[in-house]
Amino acid sequence: MINQIIYQKVGEWEKRGSRKKMLDKIERWLLQFEDDEKSEMLSLLSHFDYYSQNNLSIAVVDLYNKFKKECPDEEVVFSKVEKDIGTSYSNILFTEFWLKNNLYDYTQDNLSNIISENDIKNIVIVDDYFGSGKTIIKYLTKLLQLSDQLKDRNIFILVLEGSFVGKQAIEKFAKDNQLNITIVANKYSKKAFDSDNVYSLTEVDFHRTKYSDIYDKRINNNEYKFGYGEIEALVSFYYNTPNNAHVR
Repeated sequence: MINQIIYQKVGEWEKRGSRKKMLDKIERWLLQFEDDEKSEMLSLLSHFDYYSQNNLSIAVVDLYNKFKKECPDEEVVFSKVEKDIGTSYSNILFTEFWLKNNLYDYTQDNLSNIISENDIKNIVIVDDYFGSGKTIIKYLTKLLQLSDQLKDRNIFILVLEGSFVGKQAIEKFAKDNQLNITIVANKYSKKAFDSDNVYSLTEVDFHRTKYSDIYDKRINNNEYKFGYGEIEALVSFYYNTPNNAHVR
């Protein structure tokens, strides 16, 4: 079981020539677990999405092509979620997105600088992942406070992957605030311990408790046991692991 899962996932994540390093990394990760715990962690790993640098280059092109089916209009501004302080790992994704899709002339670092301009028709916010949806909602709230004209724009949220929880939260925010928002994602994911995802309805409580016990033996902090907001994300990127994730 161990070799089957590891080799399957490494084959999904890395191109030939780069797989040995990933294989060694997973095997070192497994060393921290006792024998009876390894099968539990491997079951979660078998549903894990990892975006290697190679996979990311392919995924951003797929995402852009999916977006063009939703919005063939050429009057588009692409941007990222602004951070109040410092830089964000998602800048790596955004740079890769506009580079691979040749969109430099259509990008804007800070939407807040241009949000009041009258000629903006379609706004596209690009991110790698949303879990609870709170980061995107917070950013949209900021833009809405800067300009009520946001309600007159077509807003697209582009992500490589999003949780169903976050999707519902963003759509509710859009409805409550009369915003025209379309979410475009390469993939949506359930919580790890949603029934009939990794485990069946009759098994999920047992495995959630078992995972919890494994975590408690190693980490004395319950805040992120199941990820931020208990999103239970099974996703990571070569440059960062979202705080919604709980398999690290």
